[in-house]
Amino acid sequence: MAASTPTCDLNSFPSFESLNATKGVSLGGLSTSNDTLIAMQNCCAPNPVHAVGDCDLWCEIPSNITSQGEWGDCVNLYVKEPHGTAYRSEGAMATVGRPTMMGIAMMTLLVSGLYVM
Repeated sequence: MAASTPTCDLNSFPSFESLNATKGVSLGGLSTSNDTLIAMQNCCAPNPVHAVGDCDLWCEIPSNITSQGEWGDCVNLYVKEPHGTAYRSEGAMATVGRPTMMGIAMMTLLVSGLYVM
């Protein structure tokens, strides 16, 4: 019998409080897809990447990434499809960024080379 592939909601992420994570450190998370493991390995290094079930990945964010924007920028270097990102700054509540139509349009323009900053 063939193993089933889980269906993961790319815009969903469990609460950081439910994870076995160190308190008082910045954490980042992504829902699992083909590109997100590579993004997590690169953006979290030298810290390890942890899995939550079959659908979510999280890590302690290294000190060179100091904001949710920097976390998103790093992840977007590796993940091309629209996805949600989760971020919890040191000592703060978790926030989840959801892709918006404007964000998707901007990413499409950036990837296609039509938008110049």
